[in-house]
Amino acid sequence: MKNILYYLKKYGKYTLEEKPFNDVDSLIFSSLSYLMFDGLIPDLKEKKKPVPIRKLKSEFVLNRLIVNTMDPGPNKKLWRLLLTCPRFCDMELGYYRAIADHGIVEQFAAITCFLPDGKAYVCFRGTDLTLLGWKENFKMSYLEEIPAQADAVAYLNAVAARTKGGLYVGGHSKGGNLAVYAAMNCRDAVRKRIIGVFNHDGPGFLQDVYHTEKYLAVADRVQKLIPWNDLVGMLLHHDDKLKIVKCRGILILQHDPYNWALKRDGTFKSVSTKSSSSDFFDVTIKAWLNSLEEKRPHFVDLLFHILGADDGVTLVDYRVRPVEELRAAKGRYRDLEDEERHFFKESLKQFVRYGKENMRRIKKRVRKGKKTAKKAAATEEEAAEKE
Repeated sequence: MKNILYYLKKYGKYTLEEKPFNDVDSLIFSSLSYLMFDGLIPDLKEKKKPVPIRKLKSEFVLNRLIVNTMDPGPNKKLWRLLLTCPRFCDMELGYYRAIADHGIVEQFAAITCFLPDGKAYVCFRGTDLTLLGWKENFKMSYLEEIPAQADAVAYLNAVAARTKGGLYVGGHSKGGNLAVYAAMNCRDAVRKRIIGVFNHDGPGFLQDVYHTEKYLAVADRVQKLIPWNDLVGMLLHHDDKLKIVKCRGILILQHDPYNWALKRDGTFKSVSTKSSSSDFFDVTIKAWLNSLEEKRPHFVDLLFHILGADDGVTLVDYRVRPVEELRAAKGRYRDLEDEERHFFKESLKQFVRYGKENMRRIKKRVRKGKKTAKKAAATEEEAAEKE
């Protein structure tokens, strides 16, 4: 399957003048934001010049970049291709900022990519391998602003103060949400400089956000791309302007940027509608969250306590030693107070009930659709016989 690595091999030889910046370039930058640039490029607080990509070429640097990332193998291939292709190798990277704060529950990282034409791409990292980041994601379901969103606004304003050209803003997963939020809430003078905002499969917002003046001021510049079998991008609410991309894998695997399919001409393979599985999870999760109402914060705290977020457990731990971590999670669940354990158990049962109810509804809709199609075919056949 052709993906962003194919794009770099096939179209990396073209400069931005020869092939203008597009949403595939944006997904590449968004993937770049997951790399660990600590100590390799200037921090936002430092007054040092950005570093060209081609300068970060040693094997030592490469191994530092991919450590503790979700896709170390593909990330290594991505970086090696960036080092050699004319489209990207002379671009400069700077203003790196990363925060991990268990006290306020925040996982945040951002990087700025400087394009040869004087523009800059401000890129926000999505959720990493820590449970801390995932807990912050869940808090979006009941908070008007999470800490990472506040820092995204501050970061965009700070970068704008140190640059002069046009700005692209984007990210993948939570990073896409942060990009839209920062574009909405940055200073007016900064917002006027924004050329485009790219949300690659990031969660949406609470419903009221889409009617605010701040969102409407940038809405025409926002591009939201989601995979065909989407889960993450459908969380919370979104507007109707969606580009649906054909992807490899099932369900959550389609969230991976390396599984997004491209056509031979280097553009995304798009489809007109989401899958029925995506619709099922979208409706089920929204109904379930609405049923929790003011109890959402308590459920989120319990869920991530059970998973081990308070003890620094990561998704890597679950991948490396799944049996031990699941056993530990079961122990933390058993140690809950009776009332908390009952609440958590009933909340999960409620999710299953909504799932079963929506599954019945979808099956009924499919049966109805088949009957309608059958009747239409019969009508056409009768008309043909009369002729």
